[in-house]
Amino acid sequence: MLALKQALSLASSKSLGGDWNPNLDSNLVAWYKKAEGIVLNGSDVSEWRDESGNGYNMAQADAAQQPAYSAGY
Repeated sequence: MLALKQALSLASSKSLGGDWNPNLDSNLVAWYKKAEGIVLNGSDVSEWRDESGNGYNMAQADAAQQPAYSAGY
């Protein structure tokens, strides 16, 4: 009897392990790390800095619109 064997090979697949570096991903636009790169205005977030180095920082100049920061989440 004949057997049909197939294998799947994805050249662009990425490992979910600790070796992935967002700065080396050519498709990366911005990278925001949990609890890092955050600029506080009192207890509110005025800016969250893009860790990729591409300069896509998120900022809210209007203090009334700044989200509250909670380190517990």
